Amino acid sequence: TRLPHRERELNELKNYFGPVLTEDVNVKVHVYGSIGSGKTVLCRRLGRYMEEEAGKVGKKLKYAHINLAYTPKPYHVMTKLMDQVSFVESSRSGLSPEEMLSIIAKSLSREDYKLGLTLDEVDTYISEGRDPSILYMLPRVHELYPEAACRVSLIYVSRSLDWMAKLDK
Repeated sequence: TRLPHRERELNELKNYFGPVLTEDVNVKVHVYGSIGSGKTVLCRRLGRYMEEEAGKVGKKLKYAHINLAYTPKPYHVMTKLMDQVSFVESSRSGLSPEEMLSIIAKSLSREDYKLGLTLDEVDTYISEGRDPSILYMLPRVHELYPEAACRVSLIYVSRSLDWMAKLDK
């Protein structure tokens, strides 16, 4: 099905993420625009496309989408991520976000999966003064857990680029 008025952007994202399916790389992209401009549907469409294409080339990729406006703490972000990455079998009770990320990283490696993760409304999350540690942990998962190298690609979605000025240098 078509994505009216966003075909060009979808094709750009497909080009950015194409190497994720064929090479040992991860990608980080920022999608931004005004309310109602189609950012979320664009990312979800890309996620479906990436999962389908991975299957066609004999790879395994899971797409997850988390709206940070509804996740007040890193613990909630990681809980939602564990729920969406269905092959991760573990209790969440009593685990820190770092421990949940470790479980996810090890599961991705063990099951030979790649993960495409969209963090939607990242600007809302940061502007409301929430703990930004999740934004440091996820892109550096390979530093904490080398087995996850080249397995986690990220899309940050926001209304503008202003939120990045609020992060630690």
